[in-house]
Amino acid sequence: MVIAISIIIGMIFYYRTGIATGGIISPGLLAIKYFSWQLFVIAIAYSMIILLVLEVLVRVFGVYGRQRTCFALLLAAFLGIISSSSLPWIGWIVPGLMAADMQRQGILPTALGLLVVSGLSLLTGQLIYGIF
Repeated sequence: MVIAISIIIGMIFYYRTGIATGGIISPGLLAIKYFSWQLFVIAIAYSMIILLVLEVLVRVFGVYGRQRTCFALLLAAFLGIISSSSLPWIGWIVPGLMAADMQRQGILPTALGLLVVSGLSLLTGQLIYGIF
């Protein structure tokens, strides 16, 4: 149910600010994982690695739109395969979607939007359902 709450909050946030939150499902997935600062920083770090490669693809090959998102998700999956098992991996969807939005609108707006919507989703889920 927290994912549904985060989708609603994320859409309201996007409508009011014009800032995407790194994918419609990303805030909910981070909220479900108890929204720890460590997890948030790791998600940003993975996304920035993906963003570097994605930026080259966009500039050199003119990749945009759905193609950009597909490449971001494929890069995230590849990073998940090669990453060290000692690092907590949060999946490949969240970093891939975050990187695609970061490439489109910038790192800071995406990270702050994700932080706000994830936090509000977790708080709302706790208040309404008493979960976590």
